[in-house]
Amino acid sequence: MRAGDLPYRVTIEARNPDLGARGQAAGDWIPAATVWAGIKSLNGNEAIQARQVFGTATVKVKMRDPEPLLVAVGGLSTKLRINFGGRILHIGYVDRNDQGGVYVELVCGEQTP
Repeated sequence: MRAGDLPYRVTIEARNPDLGARGQAAGDWIPAATVWAGIKSLNGNEAIQARQVFGTATVKVKMRDPEPLLVAVGGLSTKLRINFGGRILHIGYVDRNDQGGVYVELVCGEQTP
């Protein structure tokens, strides 16, 4: 992968671990890590395949594995989301199929306002 293949700066966000007055999650999202990523809209056959694992898939995000940066929040999972310049992408599937374990691909669905 070339350096120009990850042109976007994105923030991986996690739920605030603080609890509300009744013990429920506070609902706020806090930054967990900021990384460079490649973002690609899904279309055609690629969209059909992605929707078999995540029904609202619209975007594929590729990045270097941020696992060491996410130890405090339990690692990269579908409980996290990506903030891409105000666009909220909910992670629906994490693909760690890269041979060297260097990159991950995320299948995400965009939150509508």
